[in-house]
Amino acid sequence: MRCKKERDALKTIKILKPPRVLIVHLKRFGFSSSGSRVKKLDNVKFGSELDITPFVVDAKVAVKYELFGVCVHSGKSAYGGHYYIYVRDQEMKAIVGF
Repeated sequence: MRCKKERDALKTIKILKPPRVLIVHLKRFGFSSSGSRVKKLDNVKFGSELDITPFVVDAKVAVKYELFGVCVHSGKSAYGGHYYIYVRDQEMKAIVGF
């Protein structure tokens, strides 16, 4: 029987075998009630290390990744703008922008 009411839900993802390199894509565009694309303008804060141990099935050791690069969209709308990247230079231990 279906209650036909809104319910709170929790969506989870579990990783069976963590990859050597992890690429995470944050969906920063959405749709308005009229169906137009809109850009999400709120900031996303993150550190230089990502611990995914809680999301790995039967992890025996900690599963952590070091941030290597970030791709950023610059522009006020979902219909225009530019992409640029910041990449960690392993020799200089610095962040380089392109």
